[in-house]
Amino acid sequence: MHHAPSKTRVPRPEIGQAQRALAGQLYRQAEKEAVIDLVATKKATVDKNALADYVPEEATVIGAKSKSILQHWLAARYRRSAFPDEFENRLRAKKIPDKLVKAFRENGSYIGAVLFDLNNGDDVTHDSDDDPYKLAIFLMYTSNEEPEKALVQAEALSISVTKIFRDAYRDAAKNEWKQIELVECLPISDEALTFAQAAQLQKWSTEHVSLKEEPQGLIVETN
Repeated sequence: MHHAPSKTRVPRPEIGQAQRALAGQLYRQAEKEAVIDLVATKKATVDKNALADYVPEEATVIGAKSKSILQHWLAARYRRSAFPDEFENRLRAKKIPDKLVKAFRENGSYIGAVLFDLNNGDDVTHDSDDDPYKLAIFLMYTSNEEPEKALVQAEALSISVTKIFRDAYRDAAKNEWKQIELVECLPISDEALTFAQAAQLQKWSTEHVSLKEEPQGLIVETN
């Protein structure tokens, strides 16, 4: 996208902690680093037709970490899913969100968050059922109280989640995955998961699906 002229800014590392602003680290090939601030309180209405003459700027590349931060910020701000629409559609078509909610209710009292790693963070388009998304799921359980019991429950949940995806997307006769391939589903302690690792993952919540329903369905938090 063409950028309007702006003053040179000095990168501020602490901006990533701000609640109302986001600094995205943009890197240009063979050029100096650039920084943008997205401030939620400074909004303006733009007619879509005014953007017709603009095209994506291919020379600008955003790093995986910065992209993850941007996705988190947008998802939290606008209560939208950070995942591709096609991925969400494939989940809903098999009623996976409903099945996961049921599994969480049975074995989710110690689960603090459900984290998805989709395609190792790569932005890849999948056009057919024979081109499945590669998904890794991490069930982050709390370890401050009854850690052994929490681990046992997380392991039981892992088995249930794995079965849900296998039943929905695994073609046993052909020994291959369709639409979505579950690479792994692992329990992980909140103490073992570092902030850097968490920043590379996407938190999954059923609220994104509920908000898309007409009329809106019951919002069930997974954390």
